[in-house]
Amino acid sequence: MAPLLYIPLFFKRTSSVTDILKLFLHLGLCLTVFSFVQFFLSSKLPDSLLVLRGESVFGFYNTDIVRPTALLGNTIIYASFTLVLFAFYLTRYLYHRKRTHLFIIFMIGLANLLTFTRASIVGLVIVVLVCVFLKYARPTLLFTIKIVCIILTLSTIVSIGFYLNKNSFLVQRLTGKEASTQGSTNEHITQIKNAVLYLKEHPIAGAGVGSQGASGDPSKKIITDGYWFQVMLENGVPLGLLYVLFHFICPLFALTSFYRTEDLLLKKLCMAFVAVSAYFFAASFLNSGFAGRANYISYWLIFGTLIAQYIIVKKSQNATSRY
Repeated sequence: MAPLLYIPLFFKRTSSVTDILKLFLHLGLCLTVFSFVQFFLSSKLPDSLLVLRGESVFGFYNTDIVRPTALLGNTIIYASFTLVLFAFYLTRYLYHRKRTHLFIIFMIGLANLLTFTRASIVGLVIVVLVCVFLKYARPTLLFTIKIVCIILTLSTIVSIGFYLNKNSFLVQRLTGKEASTQGSTNEHITQIKNAVLYLKEHPIAGAGVGSQGASGDPSKKIITDGYWFQVMLENGVPLGLLYVLFHFICPLFALTSFYRTEDLLLKKLCMAFVAVSAYFFAASFLNSGFAGRANYISYWLIFGTLIAQYIIVKKSQNATSRY
């Protein structure tokens, strides 16, 4: 985390921030396109182009579906990564209204859906709601009525769509009726219960650093998924709460900066960071996509560039005020 937070502090110009973001977004789009190749041409690709070494191909029982990973890790890691890209391009569209951005948003959303990952599909909704709220929210009765009507309308459309396609695989997956989905849900519930019980007995020291997660010590492993539970188990409740508090302070800083600044780039960075944080923080009760390789790097890279742009804007304002 540290280099991603401190290196951007040496940036002196906004162009440095935009160059880093462009590189990140272009690389992300290349991975998105590659994930389409994985999904539609899976039968013609070797396993080395479908998953990382040592991992099996991600799919579902009794189906030919191969879930794309873009070689970032497992499906939840890649699906969460698409939400980071989605948030960035959605903020761009909300401020610039370019058709290119709208097309890219659709493409990234489709890539997310093809992973068949329930949490990230819900995450799409969370990111859209947060971004739209930050852009358009007004403390008026009329705005509140509009929001309620929109939510009710969308809920009705989704409900009707689910009912008319109740036997489709995607609906079965989202509603938890598909066989492998039921097994995964039950496993999550069992592991969360075990984690809570263990913390009740060992609240101070927990189970030890490095003991949880996919690469944890098998003899000490209590939970393989659920980032917040892993943090508490590895650090104990007191240190775990401090760690979680740090995570919440960062988007809080971004939120206050969003409302205070007039700098467009900083506004977009703050909006994207807050939206992504809302998804990751909610999803971390169930999965560990937040800590998954590319996502952890991406998340703190965004916050690092956000801090860099904040400092650049602040210095520019101070210099202007002197004259």
